[in-house]
Amino acid sequence: MSFPNDPAYFPDCPQGIKRHVLNWAQLVSADTIPYYRPYIAKIKHCKRERGVWHEFLIIEFIYPISASATRIVPVIVERTIETGQIPHEMIRPGVDLSAQTGQMNVRSEPAWFHSSSYTSVDSSMTSSTYANIASSSIPPMGAHALDYIHVPQNGASIGSIDEGVDSPYQVCRELTFTSRVTDYNLAALLVAVYEHSPIYNVVSRQCYWYAAVIYDVFCARLGGRSVDHALRGPLRAGRFLTIFTIQPKDPPLDYILPRYNHHFTKVVEKARTDPNNARLQAAEARAREEAAARAQADARAREEAAARAQADARARRLEDEIAFLRQQLAAQGYAGPSNRAV
Repeated sequence: MSFPNDPAYFPDCPQGIKRHVLNWAQLVSADTIPYYRPYIAKIKHCKRERGVWHEFLIIEFIYPISASATRIVPVIVERTIETGQIPHEMIRPGVDLSAQTGQMNVRSEPAWFHSSSYTSVDSSMTSSTYANIASSSIPPMGAHALDYIHVPQNGASIGSIDEGVDSPYQVCRELTFTSRVTDYNLAALLVAVYEHSPIYNVVSRQCYWYAAVIYDVFCARLGGRSVDHALRGPLRAGRFLTIFTIQPKDPPLDYILPRYNHHFTKVVEKARTDPNNARLQAAEARAREEAAARAQADARAREEAAARAQADARARRLEDEIAFLRQQLAAQGYAGPSNRAV
């Protein structure tokens, strides 16, 4: 089975590929064909059943590979931190997190910031965000957030990239859409959320907050239909055991939505004005016109063939009638007009 040549959705490596959301947004915004975009079929807000009860999103994309064929591409979107950035004793059950006010010893920049694999695609949508990362101040209980999108290998299931195989997860709630929401929408939102909060904070800006905000903004801004699953106790979204709940009553729309609108408009405008895309659209418009002309010519040819067939059928019926009449006259002894001269 062949797969599209699209590294954002079909990485050719057994373990799939995990990219920072800014890098993934760059890949998406670099693809300037605005139609036949991959679109979101479903967003699942998920929660692990043990450990730190990690929360994340599973987003199912419908990827058009032609005008009539599609493939489903599931991805995982999550917020994490580098191992060791926040001491484990600070998040053990029973600790009073609100009393932690000391500055932690963390690196000033996350490792991916210096990795060429995360800066290989030029995009105006995320350049300003990259520029502001190193200067971001780290508050108490904070560290640079690692916001990832994990894509499985060509055609693989979500289980192939689930790094918590020893810790099963439950789906807390599920979001579907009545209108088409594309990867342009998700890319713009991921950048806006990261701009709003590039710092991981154990109390207020961790995986619970991240999954909830993305889910809630999509629901509020893009008219998704949310269905809550009846989960209790620590399995509820935004709940860490029975210690504390981090579930924003309302997503921070006042900041995130203007930034989302800004980035979404930017990427759509880039697609609209891209000269290569304009040439492609013109070529496809000519191809559609030629196809329409061929269809009209074929229709006329079919009509003419049908008219000829009807005329031939009428001629055959007339010949059959003449032959029948001659047989009748011959049977009555009338041979018809003679050609002999009188």
